[in-house]
Amino acid sequence: MGEMTSFAVPFVVRGQIYDEATIEHDGSGFRFVTPDPLEILTELALDGTTGMADLHGISLGDIVEFLAELGKRLNPDENGLMRQAFELSVFTSNLPERVLRTIYSEQLDFFFRPEVLIEAVERRIGAAFLEGWVDEQGPDGRNVRVRAYGARTAHVIAGNTPGVAAITIVRNALTRGDAIIKTPRNDPMTAAAIAATMVEFAPDHPLTRHVSVLYWRGGDQSIEPRVFSSATIDKI
Repeated sequence: MGEMTSFAVPFVVRGQIYDEATIEHDGSGFRFVTPDPLEILTELALDGTTGMADLHGISLGDIVEFLAELGKRLNPDENGLMRQAFELSVFTSNLPERVLRTIYSEQLDFFFRPEVLIEAVERRIGAAFLEGWVDEQGPDGRNVRVRAYGARTAHVIAGNTPGVAAITIVRNALTRGDAIIKTPRNDPMTAAAIAATMVEFAPDHPLTRHVSVLYWRGGDQSIEPRVFSSATIDKI
């Protein structure tokens, strides 16, 4: 048997990159190693409902500008983490290598283009609802005020195409959400690479601080149970 190819997959949690890999995940001809998710568990949750206030201080225009800049930085020819995501996906994905190469090199940035972002907002939500209160008439004839707010969410994403990771991060940003993204075994790296790129060029930006990406084996009963203090449990 030939030597297995090994990849290091980091966790990205609220603007911090964790790359101390201690857990191995083996596949056919490859393995990838990750940090222990239980070691950073207490860093995932926000402290209280006011933890998203910083998101409300940025405009939709600021968000679009941030995402457009992020999209320019995702080409695997220039971004080592994205190149590693592509190389790992060659082993894990059901898509052919030539298709994956096209997606990473030519298509991922499409989701981050300003015209695509603005069109998606207008078609699915309406920019006015993201920017402030909108006066409408309710079904009973009374005037009501409506506004779209982001939420604290956990995303268990699919890995059938790398575009899923990109769309998840984009939509979380556009809605000013707070996302904990659990990556899939057939694409454990793409979302982490995108989030780590956010950290590299804007570590203190609200959009960076409200994305966390990590991998753990779904349904894994072999993880050793841990005992947490009551203060830790309250935070979670």
